[in-house]
Amino acid sequence: MASIQSTQKYMNIMAAALQIVTKIPQTFNEIFASQDYEEISTFVTTTLDAYWNDDNYSLLHNIDDFLQTIHEEKDSNRQQIMAISFCLWLDFRITYTRDENNIAGKRAYFSLASLVSISKDDYAVVDSLNTNYNKTGIWINPKFPIATPHIIRNEELFEKNISNRDIFEGINGSLKHCSYVSYDNKNIIKNIIISDTFLTEKDDCSFSIGFSPISDRKDLLQLEDQPIERNGIKYNGELVKPLNHAEELLERLKNDWNLAGDMNVDIFFTPELLGTSISEKNDGEYNSFLWECSNLRLVSGKNVPLLTILPSYWSNNYNRSTIVSLDGQIIGHQEKHIPFIDKKAHKMEALAEIQEWSTILIHIPNVHRIAIVICAEFLSDQDRIQKFLCGSLGATLLIVPSYSRGEQDFINTLPVLKCYGTTIIWGNCCGAVASNEKAIGGCGIAGTTQTITFGSKCCCNFSCQNIKACVFKVKIPLDFELSKTTESFSKDNVTHNIQ
Repeated sequence: MASIQSTQKYMNIMAAALQIVTKIPQTFNEIFASQDYEEISTFVTTTLDAYWNDDNYSLLHNIDDFLQTIHEEKDSNRQQIMAISFCLWLDFRITYTRDENNIAGKRAYFSLASLVSISKDDYAVVDSLNTNYNKTGIWINPKFPIATPHIIRNEELFEKNISNRDIFEGINGSLKHCSYVSYDNKNIIKNIIISDTFLTEKDDCSFSIGFSPISDRKDLLQLEDQPIERNGIKYNGELVKPLNHAEELLERLKNDWNLAGDMNVDIFFTPELLGTSISEKNDGEYNSFLWECSNLRLVSGKNVPLLTILPSYWSNNYNRSTIVSLDGQIIGHQEKHIPFIDKKAHKMEALAEIQEWSTILIHIPNVHRIAIVICAEFLSDQDRIQKFLCGSLGATLLIVPSYSRGEQDFINTLPVLKCYGTTIIWGNCCGAVASNEKAIGGCGIAGTTQTITFGSKCCCNFSCQNIKACVFKVKIPLDFELSKTTESFSKDNVTHNIQ
């Protein structure tokens, strides 16, 4: 296994080559039709193949020298083809396992395990795989295989990608083991990698998301005017004060979380804004509330969600969702950056400006790459979601907690990311909606034509009266036959359980 220094050198070399790739014009895919592409690509791979069985020091020295040859190339078209071929060659040889050799004992892969160490009982947190992002303007992230449907042709099964062919940014769609984005001192990606060993305990090939709307009360939020300044402009702001019925909300959160465990959901999430100082209290690296809840269930041999996304907590002009592992350990926080704007009242959510935009990307190998987008960001920043989260980082599952009166906007947007192969799960608070009929949330499942609202499966008549706990469960198939005429996902994949 390569050392940390060697792996970082390997990725730094790749980042320097990607610096050339990012300068290719918008008509990016035309370069693959270049008359010289095959000849130049073959030259690059043949040259690099000759270095492959050298020791790490010699290998890295030689490929770094070859990169200088690419930089010195005067013909821009030839240089671009060389840089693309160079990056694809480096990516193809990456592995995240410790074993680099084949059965004959010869090098088959270049291991990044010293940078990204995954164990079945823990998780890994990784920022950029390269350290030269300030110099190159390139931030490289790990990428793992995800669940892929199949087609049947001549009685044989073939994996079939469900994303559009040329929809990804740059060569991100061709890279198998890493992704990259431009770095500008603002966009930070925190990659959280969680083992997929939990799949071995499942009877079926599925992954389930649980959501609880928590409450139907209309008077949960206490709002107060607060002038704010963003980007040097003064606005009419509105802050969120401590919630009404906080103890009731906490009890309901506990009951809903326990019900989600009984329903064997893998990820449990809740609406925006309903977090309290108690649900957010921590003891070092652990969320005190969920540590206690998890410990009680685990010692009793009961199931606990793999991940819990707590209701976002609004405090000191920040609104963020805390992500907690099955044993109560805090593994990250997703901040909300774009405020809700009430055009009729001429006000906006009084969020403080955050100069550094940190994005949590959760990798579960052979399952999904998961991102969290909070409420207004989902509706107001589709360009960033499509080009950055999906088109560059390759997010395949978007979880969208909200507290919103305008459900139709979310319903309309549920299918928009299917072209990226991205599934959307959205959840709303019943108390936020004035009408008797509510969507409550919904899902747009990639690889299918299905868009389903939770309200269509509601079995409580949209009322929390005499309800102790309430959870919607979306069962997402990880392996299914992709068909143009029949559906592998139906309303039966969405269930509503109450106590």
